[in-house]
Amino acid sequence: MVQIHCTQKLGKFIKANKGKGLPRAGQDWSAHLFFVSGRKCIVFVHKKTLYTVMLLDIFKKDMTYINRLFLEALIDQLKSDNILGNHEGLIRDLYKEISLVSTDNDRKTLGVINNIVSIYQGNFEDLESVRRYASEGVNKMPWQSTKYVYSKDIMLKELNLI
Repeated sequence: MVQIHCTQKLGKFIKANKGKGLPRAGQDWSAHLFFVSGRKCIVFVHKKTLYTVMLLDIFKKDMTYINRLFLEALIDQLKSDNILGNHEGLIRDLYKEISLVSTDNDRKTLGVINNIVSIYQGNFEDLESVRRYASEGVNKMPWQSTKYVYSKDIMLKELNLI
């Protein structure tokens, strides 16, 4: 089962019954709600690879379908980064059961989330610019905690191990 660890801000927005998570697995994510140009956005960061997926311009009514929205956004991001290959069926099977749990206060992923949010809020005026950067550039940023390897390259290695 895939777990998405939600920050308190996202947890309040979703108003879901989030339980305590199971021990960390290889496909766990962290997620956070933030605003760009007054629009609600959610950033998801894969704990192992720091691969980032975004949901932009979302509404409260969309939260009943958060699992499906996340899966489709993940597939779209993998396609955009040209690393999906023939893994789509495997990913859909692996992510068919998603559990939203409370934060585990993982400093590494929360730090990456804070950096990404500050980039979006400080450098982009409109949602279209955010959308373009989210699909084309966010996973091409090297992080110190990944020894300056791109997140998309690490995610590709993970996909090949499935």
